[in-house]
Amino acid sequence: MRFIDRLKRTLRQRYLSSRTPVEIFSSYAHKNKWGDKHSLSGKGSNLEATANLREVLPAILSDLDAQTFLDLPCGDFFWMGHVDLSEVHYLGGDIVPELIEKNIKLY
Repeated sequence: MRFIDRLKRTLRQRYLSSRTPVEIFSSYAHKNKWGDKHSLSGKGSNLEATANLREVLPAILSDLDAQTFLDLPCGDFFWMGHVDLSEVHYLGGDIVPELIEKNIKLY
């Protein structure tokens, strides 16, 4: 087995096999692992990083005549909460139970 393959396998066994993806990402959200002061989903999910996308996304959905928008993983829905989704049925999903519960209550 090549060195890189052995290294990947060892890292996976050591750091991931004992925790499920739900546990890993729940821990990330709880600890704000990505360190963004506005979004638990990380710096790529703050308003500055998503400014261009937020501006053009409604027009793209309209041009595509999209009826439904599936957002996986939706994370904390921070930046998407600033997008006009009135013309589509929005469905977000995530694996972090606390974020799901919070999103349901807020949105």
